Amino acid sequence: MIKTYYNTTVEIKARLDIVDLISEHVRLARRGRNYWGLCPFHSEKTPSFSVNPEKQMFYCFGCKEAGDIFTFAMKINNIGFRAAKDILAVKAGVGEEINRETCQHIWNIQKQHAEVEAIAQKLQQIIDDEIKRLRLIEKWCHRVIAHVCTEQVLDIPVVSWAVKKKGYNKLLFG
Repeated sequence: MIKTYYNTTVEIKARLDIVDLISEHVRLARRGRNYWGLCPFHSEKTPSFSVNPEKQMFYCFGCKEAGDIFTFAMKINNIGFRAAKDILAVKAGVGEEINRETCQHIWNIQKQHAEVEAIAQKLQQIIDDEIKRLRLIEKWCHRVIAHVCTEQVLDIPVVSWAVKKKGYNKLLFG
């Protein structure tokens, strides 16, 4: 029997669970009938991304993105339907040939994702290091100001005015 486009799509949907697929990208927690997590399509602190295992659909109450496994694969990988279908066919073990171009595209996406992840980790380390340095500099500045700004120096009107203007009078005088 020759598999039609529709039959292949239905077979992929039947073999893949949307919760398992989305869990590869989003940490989900079950609440009631649905699973909830942080939306991968926009920045948020409170979970608004809902996955319904019965309907095999997802919906974000924040950005209003919604869909099925194909929509999710398209959006998360920034690809078209055909490429998403090919990726999901491989995951589902559906015997559909994937052309060389699609394989190359999938490999490129995975490589880009790994590179972005590595860059993000390096940037986070740089940010953490800079925050530590800034805190040390801030402590040093406070010590220098406290040491340099003696009562004799603060009696000079211009110095006193500058210290108050910059807000250091709180540091010096409690």
